[in-house]
Amino acid sequence: MVRPVTMQPVTRNSHGLDQFFASLGAESGLRLLDLSQACQANIGFITGQGNHLYTEDFYESLRHGFGHDFSQGMDDASRIDAFLAENWSGRDNEFDGALVWDALQYMTSPMIELFIDRLWHRLRPGAPLLALFSADEKASVIACSTYRIADAKTLTVVPRGATASAHFYNSRAIERLFQNFRSVKFFLARDTFREVLVKR
Repeated sequence: MVRPVTMQPVTRNSHGLDQFFASLGAESGLRLLDLSQACQANIGFITGQGNHLYTEDFYESLRHGFGHDFSQGMDDASRIDAFLAENWSGRDNEFDGALVWDALQYMTSPMIELFIDRLWHRLRPGAPLLALFSADEKASVIACSTYRIADAKTLTVVPRGATASAHFYNSRAIERLFQNFRSVKFFLARDTFREVLVKR
């Protein structure tokens, strides 16, 4: 078991978040998915734009489904099927955008490919997706965080624990993960994040 990392919240500029909201345009009434812990900051910002926010605390779901070291059991087809059936079922073209944050980097193959395939189906064509990956390929432990939207260009990152680094996803690996999507764009930051904006 990996013990929680004690860190202070960090507020950072996010070019990926800026482009995510720019991709949505001025349309209202959109259905957006947030895979971080529900928080008033995100609810207030999204609904303040006239859109609807649906949250799924994927960090907690993974903890309950696979234990504290998330990668354990992610090669077990029966456990994966049970997890996806319980936590990740829904309608095709259900969402107009998804804030995936750092949820993908907790997963290993074949879990991550199956999850992304389901995500592809739940997004409408052209919908943007924002994901964050660690840029530190030597890290043995990665922080698990909650992401609070301060404004369209600013995030507050609140660490909530840590897990062993299951797999380092470089740019080429990330492009392969999203090979069925329309486009993949990278934003390099000065901190430990690699931001990725994907369009369905």
